[in-house]
Formats: sequence, structure tokens, C-alpha cells
Amino acid sequence: TSTGVLVVRREGKIVLCGNSTPFEFVEFTWLMQLPIFVARQMIRHRTSSVNEVSARYVELPDMFFEPESDQVRLQGISNKQGGNEIASPGVANQFLSDLEESNRLSRQVYEQANALGVSRELSRLVLPVNAMTRWMWKANLHNTLHLLSLRMDSHAQKEIRDYADAMYAMLKRVVPRTIDAFDDYHPARGGMLLSRMEIEALNGNSPPNLTGRELEEFKEKLKVLKFSE
Repeated sequence: TSTGVLVVRREGKIVLCGNSTPFEFVEFTWLMQLPIFVARQMIRHRTSSVNEVSARYVELPDMFFEPESDQVRLQGISNKQGGNEIASPGVANQFLSDLEESNRLSRQVYEQANALGVSRELSRLVLPVNAMTRWMWKANLHNTLHLLSLRMDSHAQKEIRDYADAMYAMLKRVVPRTIDAFDDYHPARGGMLLSRMEIEALNGNSPPNLTGRELEEFKEKLKVLKFSE
């Protein structure tokens, strides 16, 4: 499968098996234009070769990412990294108005600094993280699927999910059988991974030595597998 790890039954026993090596010899190269803040999230996946346009050599385009009004989200309380609740129209409109003005002013300062002869490597300091950058991104299929498994997750920021969804749609046209396996088997797509302790418990060898969150997650897996606790 495309997951590298697969849960199967063999001679009545639940075991783990899998081989991801073939997927490491298939490479894809993507030309992307994306906001800097999305690029910085993607670059955390240290499994790719990246050649990003350098603002030290060229002037960045006058392009900024601005969310739609119905995508302005409030800061989450339990989720410190983001939020899901949509802001009221008044809050959203105020934020978007301020954002547009900030983009206009930063671009004005940027172009004025370039016109005065300030080096591009310094004039770029005024550009915000929603300015658009561009890069060539190359990664093998195994690592690309790993990226998608994390960035298509509902907990990922919506803006990077949009890019992951687009990559997924393109891969589905090129390697449809692999994507079908990815959808069928990967934990992020409804598949399931089991720990050694969980496997031993399911095989009846020992009670699960699990506590707290691990135990709750195991109970959820039992419900999906329709096993009796």
C-alpha cells in the first residue's frame, strides 16, 4: 500500500507489515505560488528539494493573500494554534479592511525603498507573511503522501489544507491506484495503526497496558473494529 504500514490478519493473528520503498523512487516536481506563511508550514516537511525565488535578486510581485470574509476565524480556546469558529461580519470586515490597508502600506514602503536604491535584501523586510512567494518543490511519492496525511487533516490550517487538497487532486489523476490505496489504508484517511500493546490485547495475549489518552484511543479503535471491550 501507499502507507508503508498495513494492519492485516495472518493465520488468525493481527500483525503489521508493509513496504514503502517503491514509492521513494517516484518523484514529483511542483511549481507553486503561495503565501509566505503557508510556505513556512510546508518547509517544516524536511523531505523535499526546494528552490524558492529569492527576494534578494528579484522584486516580489504585488500580490497578497487575503481570506474571504466567511473564512476569518476567531482564536480557538482549546486549540492554541488556530481556530474554527467564524468571526461575525463586523469583526471580519474590520480585519479585512485593516489587512488591505496594511498590504497597501507595506507595498508602498517596499517600492519606495527600491526606488531609493535600498538593497532588495533589506527592502523586503517590510513585506508581511501574506505576501506571495514562488518555488519549485520536489519530493518523492512516499514523502508527498506523508505531507498530505498531515496537511489534509482537519486540524491543519485551512489555507495549507487548500494546497494539500489541490496536490491530492493532481496526484489522483496521475497515480490513481496509489491514491485509492492511500484512501483505503492510511490512518489519516480512515485506516488504522495499532501499537504492539494493542495488537497483543486483540490477540488475547495480555490485557492492554494502556492508560489515559492511549486507553481512550484504543477504546475508539475497538468501536470501529466492533470488538468487545
